Amino acid sequence: MVFLLLMARPLFGQDHQLVMTENSSSSLTVTYDGSSAGIVVDPFSADSWLVTFPTTTHLGFELDWQEPGNPSLVNDFNIYPPDIGISNTWIVSSEFTLPGGAAQDMLQPSDGFTFTNIGGDLRDETPIDATFHDVATDAVPEPATWVSLFTGAAILALLGRRKRAAFIAAGVRKN
Repeated sequence: MVFLLLMARPLFGQDHQLVMTENSSSSLTVTYDGSSAGIVVDPFSADSWLVTFPTTTHLGFELDWQEPGNPSLVNDFNIYPPDIGISNTWIVSSEFTLPGGAAQDMLQPSDGFTFTNIGGDLRDETPIDATFHDVATDAVPEPATWVSLFTGAAILALLGRRKRAAFIAAGVRKN
């Protein structure tokens, strides 16, 4: 009877929730069941962070979510370094292109999708689910979009100067 109850527990219990939130190109928040206790998030490079979890947290494989507003890029969650097998340190990279390029990136689930059973917690043998939220695109443009914004602003400024020059040449002054 005890064996049956242990087997049924995952059906009635709730999985652990790993939630990663990119707040900006330099800020990532990671919580495990709503808490950041025991999780270390270190900046690695622009749009990349090394995340170290407690040794009781075992995660199984790479995960990718589409970058909001640009399905040809992903938010990537991968073991670090990738050749050591089991590790409790992972790298999170935003605006990442997978080896298969845009065609592969566009096959990934959208931002906010929850992957289920991506690993387990050795303390209670309960599966772990993972969700990624990229809210950086809601508030501040990501670095990849800065070039297009600056280019657009420069074009508008040049057009404004030409229009003013045309008024002056025509003898019309605008005060």
